[in-house]
Amino acid sequence: MREFQFKKTYEEFKIAGKVYKVDFSDPAVKRYQIELYEYMKRSKELQKVDTDKLDKKGQEKAFNDALDAMRTFVDAIMGGGSFDELYKASGEYSENMVEFVEFLAEIVGERAQRLKQKAKKHKYKKKKAN
Repeated sequence: MREFQFKKTYEEFKIAGKVYKVDFSDPAVKRYQIELYEYMKRSKELQKVDTDKLDKKGQEKAFNDALDAMRTFVDAIMGGGSFDELYKASGEYSENMVEFVEFLAEIVGERAQRLKQKAKKHKYKKKKAN
């Protein structure tokens, strides 16, 4: 008898001693791609701001906007409230969080690429069969 087992649709990450379970089903990856696109768009807008020309309130707003962009992206992937937890674990150091966002973005990109390749392969097999 042959046996077939489905692959896990999630991946576990241990971060600062806590295990996080992240869904990588097709619908989740598509959602993450959209969130990544939105994050990148917000980041580009924030990079255009010349913080040297801002007053104290403006600088605080720019900093908080950057944290909020990361919060939205991280919470979308890791689960609501995860950003605040991870930010504390990072020593409340935004550079650590930027590196973590890059880590997540890389994983989302890899997963999305796999989906595209499998879809392309499936499409090619269908054409070949006709």
